[in-house]
Amino acid sequence: MSGRLHRGLTGCATLGLLLILLGVDRAPLAGPGEVEGAPGLTPPDATPEGDRYSAALASLVLQSREPSAGPALPPAPRPAPQPVLPQAAPALPPTPAPRPILVAAAELPVEPLPEQLEALDAIEPGGITYRRDPLALPLLESERWTEWVLSVDLNGEPVSEGVIFIEDPVTGRLAVELATAEAWRLIIDRDAILTFEGVPFYPLDAIPGVVAVLDPAALVVAIEAPPDVFGLFAMDLEGLERTPPTPGSGAYFDYDLLLQGGGDIDDQLDGLFEAGAFSHGNVFLNNFRLEDAGDEAEIDRLETTFFRDFPERRATFRAGDSLTVGGAFAQPVRFGGLQWSTNFATDPAFVTFPLPSIGGLAEQQSVVDVIVDNLTSITRTVPPGPFAIDNVPVVTGAGEVQLRVTDLLGRERLVTQSYYVSTRLLKAGLHDFSYEAGFKRNDFGQRSFAYGDALGTATHRYGFTDTVTGEAHFEAGQDGASLVGGGALLLGAYGLLSGGVGASTDSSADEGWLGQLAYEYVGKRLSLGARTRFTSDDFRQASSDDGRTRRVDQFNIGYDTGSFGRLGVLFLNRDRVNRDDDQSLAASYSLPLGPGALIVNAAQTLSPDSDFALTAAYSISLGDNRSMTAIADAG
Repeated sequence: MSGRLHRGLTGCATLGLLLILLGVDRAPLAGPGEVEGAPGLTPPDATPEGDRYSAALASLVLQSREPSAGPALPPAPRPAPQPVLPQAAPALPPTPAPRPILVAAAELPVEPLPEQLEALDAIEPGGITYRRDPLALPLLESERWTEWVLSVDLNGEPVSEGVIFIEDPVTGRLAVELATAEAWRLIIDRDAILTFEGVPFYPLDAIPGVVAVLDPAALVVAIEAPPDVFGLFAMDLEGLERTPPTPGSGAYFDYDLLLQGGGDIDDQLDGLFEAGAFSHGNVFLNNFRLEDAGDEAEIDRLETTFFRDFPERRATFRAGDSLTVGGAFAQPVRFGGLQWSTNFATDPAFVTFPLPSIGGLAEQQSVVDVIVDNLTSITRTVPPGPFAIDNVPVVTGAGEVQLRVTDLLGRERLVTQSYYVSTRLLKAGLHDFSYEAGFKRNDFGQRSFAYGDALGTATHRYGFTDTVTGEAHFEAGQDGASLVGGGALLLGAYGLLSGGVGASTDSSADEGWLGQLAYEYVGKRLSLGARTRFTSDDFRQASSDDGRTRRVDQFNIGYDTGSFGRLGVLFLNRDRVNRDDDQSLAASYSLPLGPGALIVNAAQTLSPDSDFALTAAYSISLGDNRSMTAIADAG
């Protein structure tokens, strides 16, 4: 190696002498004890080691270096290189002559330190062949690697017709541009990145299990990569066919009439009417009730409301008559005033609750069928590697989603995953709120303008995660206020647990408190529900009955027998203040029968009195807006 480097040094000195003879200015020589281009290094003796040092230093001065591993640099603008065809004796492209420097071996008398020799050894690492010629400069960086523009087949699939590679002509190592490797979703080890002419490249041999076969004649490289070297391919199915809402202009009039008469029944005509006008998200509506249009007609105003939708915020502002949003801890209250609330109906395609996700691993490009409740709902193509499909459209409740992965050879793999979806949950980071201020509405449907005490309410829900949703409800009136906080927790595929606690203060009562706990499970066959709510005698809310009910317990169960119909049972217990407790049991049964459906309902009060009622109905659909029903009851 020292002989090779010595010849290089001789060539450098000879070239410098020729430049001097031709009248070319040369750089001033370094001062005593220094070598230009390597300050702080002490020249060694003119020994074989000194020759080695001199040749290596000459290579350093002439900027001869190998592509180095380091942090990825942003690609520098440069013209796209042309394909380089391998030749038996490739010609050297012309290189700009560096600034000539004369170094005399006889002027290097001092032995270098070991760490200096190690630093100089790093200039010429193994794996790269350096060609030397007595009258030629050493190869520069651009001449040590061969550039290729190749078509690429990745795991048997063509992925590109023109990708830039660099090749080490000695070892045959191939490296591809880093941006291309990332576009292929390859998992990148940052410590293995090479930099060539300011552009980051990634060597293929740094990827475990990758095999690359280069065909120089066809300018094609075939790459085989195992699926675990690819990054995750994520696909979100939500809103793939979403159409943004478009407000329009118009007006409408809606009515519903009921005429009854017969033996022992007074002839009477009743009706509900609503008129509205809308333009560019602004809506005005008014509805009223007509009672007994015959002898003693009576008309009562129900609601008069102006509201404006904000689709970009999924929210609505209302002024006039409306309903408060009680959430899980309070009943809605009719009021007249102002309301600002979320309105997800302005974006019908938006789903507020979390939907299940499912994923798998594809050995190569494959077709994926998403099967929900034994019905194929989505078919997509995925590249090789791990993949995940988010927001799979399913119905609420418990169920199973399956993933059928079919590769190019027709081989199939089936992945099954259970899920539970509830509308009581919000997606992570999603807000659902309603703020109201106005006056409580009294005797709705009987008096047109009966407003009472001032009322302000606020309900806010927030999805902390896809499995945890928090909720708070606040009310304030002329006589007191109340606050309840809680939330809902998803129990995997086994249902939903929700609850909360609260307190109130009122001028007509002492401080009161509330506790509530509920569980729900809705499956394809079995459904369960249990709920208990306990309030102290002094707890008050705008929608409460002034403390007349202390405790409410509810339990329901349903079972679908398939072709034999569906059966449901409900048990209700109420513990009331200064009144008898009451308990009741109700059951329902539905069965598709012929062109319609048979529905049977039975109810039994257990206390304080014992009463029984039975109703049977048979309903036939006659179209989108018409149906025919026959009802029989006994009790």
